[in-house]
Amino acid sequence: SRGDAFHVLDQSHSHLVLSLPRGRAVLTCHDLIPYLAARGELSLPLTREVRASLQRRAAGIRAAARIVTLTRAVRDDLVRLLGIPEERIRVIPLGVDAAFRPGNRPEDAVWLEERLPGVRGRRRLLQVATGGAYKNTSALLAALAEIQRVVPDVCLVRVGAPLSAEETDQVRLLKLSAHIHQLSGITDEELARCYRGCCLLAHPSLT
Repeated sequence: SRGDAFHVLDQSHSHLVLSLPRGRAVLTCHDLIPYLAARGELSLPLTREVRASLQRRAAGIRAAARIVTLTRAVRDDLVRLLGIPEERIRVIPLGVDAAFRPGNRPEDAVWLEERLPGVRGRRRLLQVATGGAYKNTSALLAALAEIQRVVPDVCLVRVGAPLSAEETDQVRLLKLSAHIHQLSGITDEELARCYRGCCLLAHPSLT
């Protein structure tokens, strides 16, 4: 209680704001996925425990003196869903390290082709995903199938969690098996090489 300000780093811990000195808590809110799901705006299952915690978490969010979000979309959700005054919210996007920016480094494309020979000579879309349903991979797969009809040399490089059983079935149904290449268990530097070795980042997340 002796600090001038206290920073709660994630909205899942927003209840902690209620135990801090009033007017001195800053909360970073990355998303409001459970609230969107509870309203039926996202088709995601919520456990009984999460549902039971929503009211207390919302009270903590409302009690924060300032709220930092990474996107305007989350700011708008805070205003719309929880009635937070817009003047208490600051949108501060995450920075992008220079290592993840495009550059003239052909060795990165060569490295990626050595790891995934099937991408050699092809235009590459990159998806970095945790496997959560809200990452909306099903929409990306449908889009890839449409793009394939026009640009047949396009492929998807999927980094992170493997495709789910449902997504694998969708790949098979859309006949995309030869156009999706998965990579996991890589280092941060190798992840940066994936960014630099692909043409475009696909980020279809619902929030």
